Amino acid sequence: MIAMIIALVVLISTLLAVVGLMRSVDSSNLIAGAMSFKQGVLVEAERAYTVAKANVPYGTATESDNTGIGYYASVQTADTTRTDLPGMLVSGGGISLATGTTGNTVRYVVERLCRNPGAASKDSCIVPAAYVTGGTNDESASTITPSSAQAAYRLSVRVDGPRNARSYVQTVIR
Repeated sequence: MIAMIIALVVLISTLLAVVGLMRSVDSSNLIAGAMSFKQGVLVEAERAYTVAKANVPYGTATESDNTGIGYYASVQTADTTRTDLPGMLVSGGGISLATGTTGNTVRYVVERLCRNPGAASKDSCIVPAAYVTGGTNDESASTITPSSAQAAYRLSVRVDGPRNARSYVQTVIR
């Protein structure tokens, strides 16, 4: 009788250990899957970066929107729930890339970091590379001229993956 009680206690404790081990393995698989998706998102974002960088116009072509390539000459209206992202991207807009073999859906938007379309200036745009050219060591000379303003661009990428997984990546390009 005592041996049977001890055997039942050992059996129950073994059963609890097996249940705990199964939950631990399930959690590990979920974490590994999430990390794998995050790594895949970075690969997809790199692909979108390459495509967008090749498509971003230069010179006077940057002064107006070109929605066919996902380019906007000014910062777009933010989403009400995600104020750091363009609303059109959050709602599923933007340029869609071919999914390839990953099964992820990739969309991107490129925004020139200016308040309004038109010529870029240091007053209306974020100009990271503005510098002074020309000039002399003579303080009385007034030949110092600022460089032409070249605004920065923000690339926002949305990747939708399996099981309703969604991730966003942003970078500033020039």
